[in-house]
Formats: sequence, C-alpha cells, structure tokens
Amino acid sequence: MPKMKLKEIPTGEIRESKHHWKREIDQERIEDLGRSIQEIGMIHPITVIKSPKGKGYEYIAGERRFLAARKFKLKTVPCIVKDLGDIEAAETSIYENMQREDMSPAEQDAALRKLVELKKKKMEIEGVEDKPVSTSTAVAEVAKDARVSRSTVDRALAVQNLIKEARAAYDDGDLTKKQATSLAAMTKEDQKKELPKMLEETEKQSNRRKLTEEAAPSRDGDPKHTKAAVRMFDMVVTRSHELETLARELRSNLTDEVVLALRESEHSAVHACHNSLGLLLEDIGSIEDWQARGKR
Repeated sequence: MPKMKLKEIPTGEIRESKHHWKREIDQERIEDLGRSIQEIGMIHPITVIKSPKGKGYEYIAGERRFLAARKFKLKTVPCIVKDLGDIEAAETSIYENMQREDMSPAEQDAALRKLVELKKKKMEIEGVEDKPVSTSTAVAEVAKDARVSRSTVDRALAVQNLIKEARAAYDDGDLTKKQATSLAAMTKEDQKKELPKMLEETEKQSNRRKLTEEAAPSRDGDPKHTKAAVRMFDMVVTRSHELETLARELRSNLTDEVVLALRESEHSAVHACHNSLGLLLEDIGSIEDWQARGKR
C-alpha cells in the first residue's frame, strides 16, 4: 500500500505531472467549479506526488479542481500526497479520472489501452512471469482492477484497428461505441464503405435530438435541462442495444432445464437472474418500439 498523507499545499508549489492523464478541459465548468469552491471550499482534495526534481509537487488527479483553485487565487489547496513510482503514478491518474461520469467512450477506451500497456510493463519489471507478459494476461488484470468485463477491455484494444477517418470520428463523438466496435472488426476497405453510412445515421439522430430540444419546453427557461435529458435518453438507447446482445447470449445459455436444476440446488439466484433477463429484454423491446413509432 503506497504511503500517503493529507496536507494543505501552497498553490504556487503545485504543477502538472508528466504522468497526469490529459483530458479536454471545459473552461465554463472551471468557472462554475471555482465559484463553488469559493462558496463552500474544496470538498475533495487533489492527488499529488513530490516532484522528482526535489522541489514542489505535481498533481496526477484533480486537474479541474486545481485549475479552478488557481484561477480564483486560492492560496493553498488540500492535497493527498502519495509516494508512487512512475508506473503507479500514471495508473493512479488514469483510474481516478475514470471515476468521472463525463468521460466519453473514446476516452474510456484510450484509458483502458494505456492501462494495459502500463500493466504489461509493471508485470515484466516485477518478473511475474519467466517469459514476456502477454497482452491477454495484462487485459485480464486490468479488467479485474478497473472492475469492468474483459470484453470491455478487448473492445478498447480492438478500436485501434479503425482507419484514420473512423478513429477521428469516434474521438469527436460522431460514432457510437457500438458503431466503432463494429467497424473495427471489418477490413479497411469495408470500413471505408460503411463509415459514411454510419456517419449519416449519426447525423440523422443528431437532427432528431435538435428537433426534440427545440420542441420541448425548458425548465426555468434553461435549455440545459432538456439537453441533459435527451443525452441521457440517447445513452440509454445506445447501451440498451449493447446490453441486449449480452443479455440474449447469457439467457441462451440458461436453458429451462439448467435453470430448474440450479433452482433445486444452492444456485437459486440464477433462477432470479433468468427472470430478470426476460424482463430486461422486454424493456429493451419497449424502447425499440417507442423509437419505431417516433420515426413514422
């Protein structure tokens, strides 16, 4: 367990670390966060390490909080000081950023790919295996540490097969995770053929969202609430399709005979899982029906 301590550190003694996981910064959110910090203080400390140069500190997580504190001229910042090596610092920065809800699918994939790379280096340094550490071994370890499925990490690696234009569209949010994964499984020639079709479908969905936002009354005259609701619905629809595939695959393996047999043993929870999957698939079907009616 790495050593750590909590202390107030002068803002001027803190700078960005080379291990910090870089993400796009929304300056409007920095302003809002800064005003909040001015009113109630900084609730969550930032995570720092001592500078390898021997003077000052470097932040590896909590960039927006630090930038907000500096912008609003706070003299000191509450910090968790950790004693970490290079690989551990990089891993900590990524994991703490992955806890944020506003990471895009492309950012999540990039984070998982970097974690796999770091895990391989770490395991090779520690001599976990006599032979070079395989990507498969590192993927399994990252999935466990990040508390995600192995297939999620595999898909994050797979999107590296996207052609340049598709990768750019995915990074910009013009392709969904499902579309990007589907394209990545194709040959480069097929990707070139299918990409325009997918982008066209994405544009149609975007236009439908705009029409919905314009038609729906905003609460207190603020369109942000409508936009947030529409984004949330789109996310539910997109993920419902991904979840449907997994749910159908799982349910196909839980035949009635298997479920009944397990119900009589100590695995009654599997029976409940089987019923829940049925309800889940019905709910997904309801969403798809609703979408179909909206297109008529």
